[in-house]
Amino acid sequence: MPRDFVAEKDTLKDMPPLEKSSGKLTDALDLDTSNSPLTGTMGPEDPRSKFHPFTQILTLKDVESCLKLEEAVFPPHQRCSREKLIYRFSKCGELCTGLFTSAGPDSEANQLCTAATAEPVLTDEPDRKLVLLGYVIVTKTDNPVVKDEDMALPENWQEQTTVDTRLGHKEQGRTIALHSLAVVPECQKMGFGQMLLKGYIQRTQASGVADRIALLTYDKLIPFYEKFGFENKGKSDVAFGGEVWNDMVCQLQDWHDMEAVDDMS
Repeated sequence: MPRDFVAEKDTLKDMPPLEKSSGKLTDALDLDTSNSPLTGTMGPEDPRSKFHPFTQILTLKDVESCLKLEEAVFPPHQRCSREKLIYRFSKCGELCTGLFTSAGPDSEANQLCTAATAEPVLTDEPDRKLVLLGYVIVTKTDNPVVKDEDMALPENWQEQTTVDTRLGHKEQGRTIALHSLAVVPECQKMGFGQMLLKGYIQRTQASGVADRIALLTYDKLIPFYEKFGFENKGKSDVAFGGEVWNDMVCQLQDWHDMEAVDDMS
């Protein structure tokens, strides 16, 4: 049964910590870093405030909305398939974060690309829906950076006796492989992507479920991720989507130093 989210707070820092001990970022990110706050309370003039955004873990009920978002922001050869989403949410959904808004019949959120697949919300308004604004989708790995094997979908993964354990999610790994961070096109350039990324790093660090977060990115986005404490490790061996990627890693034990610098900016 869906929870009633209408009265919940619009901040990422109040989301419960990750519980289970258990890559790729693209232009789907909000990269307008000029004046947008990264976390905290949104004032009445903040364009995000009209959505009253909140976070919750992603489940199989969110697959169709995530597919809509994938189609809206990623080129065809770089999209996550339905099968991979089902696999990732089944194996480590508690590590994947969705940013949502509770939308009534007159809400602007009904015009978003994910509104058609939105789930109903349990409230006294029967037409209210839970509309996806953005997400962070991850798995875990025992590699220090994201490898092809981490992005793979194991064959017969639902049949535990035949799974190739070298591929996909590795529950005992200490690296979070961040595969996707995306925001619906209508809400980009508002700071939602920054909120998601910083909030996710904070929660992962506090939970102790991993030692680092690793991702793949383009040359032009290296300075953006460096702002969040990611270090460029050089060109990646991964050739996913026919692109040339860079390995970037955020060591969580050191991340408080970057946070202190950011808070003073």
